[in-house]
Amino acid sequence: MPHNRLIGVALFIIAALLILGIIRLRRRQRQKSDKNNPILQRAREHLQAVRGAPFQAKPLANRLEKAAYQTAVDIVQKRRRNEQVLLQVSLGEILQSKDRRAYWAVNSKRVDLLVIDHELRPLAVIEIDGSGHGLSRDIARINDKIKDIVLAAAGIPLIRIPAPDDNLGTIRILVQQQLTACLKRLA
Repeated sequence: MPHNRLIGVALFIIAALLILGIIRLRRRQRQKSDKNNPILQRAREHLQAVRGAPFQAKPLANRLEKAAYQTAVDIVQKRRRNEQVLLQVSLGEILQSKDRRAYWAVNSKRVDLLVIDHELRPLAVIEIDGSGHGLSRDIARINDKIKDIVLAAAGIPLIRIPAPDDNLGTIRILVQQQLTACLKRLA
């Protein structure tokens, strides 16, 4: 009996070592494949970064974007054409490019407001050029230029609303004037 028990323990240890060896081998293979696939490697890094990190909900728009949104919604509702206004839409959702590098350069950039028609096609983009988003001026300028280029290339009108003093009344008036004029031109 003790001899059988000893054989059982030995078999258990061998099986455990074999399983650990297989796990280590798979881990090494995955790490090698990650090095050959930077997108997969980045995805794994993102997964690691979010595990256990604190998150909390926040408003979708700042006060200037909210004022612009409410004004734009009023305009499209009065037109009664089943148009909608969306907030914070990724350019990757409304643009495509055969050039993968160019596509990835714009994929995660967002527009403040997007006006879409009843078939969910983009009609116009509204950008509030205020002090928000917490970006340096240089980065904000580059991002603005990227949006100018890609939206023009796609034929989507871009309405820039300057908000140097963050005045809500000015925002509402400018959105009213410029969006109304833009939608009339598209009709």
